[in-house]
Amino acid sequence: MSAWRFLSRPVLAAVTLVASAATATAQAQQPAIEYTVSVPAPEQRWLQVDARFPSKAGTPLDVRMARSSPGRYAPHEFGKNVYLFEARGDGDTMLPVEQVAPAHWRITPSGSTVQVRYRLFADHVDGTYAAVDGTHAHLNAPATFAWAPSLADTPIRVRFTQPAGRNWRVSTQLFPTDDPLVFTAPNQAYLADSPIEFGDIVIHTVSVPARGRTPAQTIRVALHHQGTAEEARA
Repeated sequence: MSAWRFLSRPVLAAVTLVASAATATAQAQQPAIEYTVSVPAPEQRWLQVDARFPSKAGTPLDVRMARSSPGRYAPHEFGKNVYLFEARGDGDTMLPVEQVAPAHWRITPSGSTVQVRYRLFADHVDGTYAAVDGTHAHLNAPATFAWAPSLADTPIRVRFTQPAGRNWRVSTQLFPTDDPLVFTAPNQAYLADSPIEFGDIVIHTVSVPARGRTPAQTIRVALHHQGTAEEARA
């Protein structure tokens, strides 16, 4: 018989709380993966992603673009839209990159971080791919962010950079910070399931009253549109 059977419920709760606190502390102390998304020329329908991965000198780091996306039951070659892929190490030194497969790059770090930069052609607006134009960037995370399988459980920080002359907003289920252009995710799986709308958007709040056993709900709707304010409210 397992020893867990003999623990009372209060003791089990205490053990769970201690374990959760230890996990949160470990994640807070772990170096995060950092992404910066910028749109230097939105009318040209490409965006730039800078990614900073923790690494160990001499230990190869595999970086990939996903081939699948949450809720999409078919393979998608997201790597086909990536170009000008490069990697740098400590001191901004260029690192050799081996392209193992069309969407798989192997990098040998020279220090504690690997900085990856690439451009992403983005011209397809739907829930699967990514698109950017002069009014917004609509991003499905697996189609946008290169990731390292060995760092799948590493905390993530994503920063968005405003295009010149624009004042875009971000709407996403990623966790907000004090900076309205910086968000976090606890791991790669959460990032992959977090669509992002970055642009000239309107956010409306809709209150749904309680019904039966269902409590009242507040729904925030982010809308990218070309119409009037009245049309947006409708």
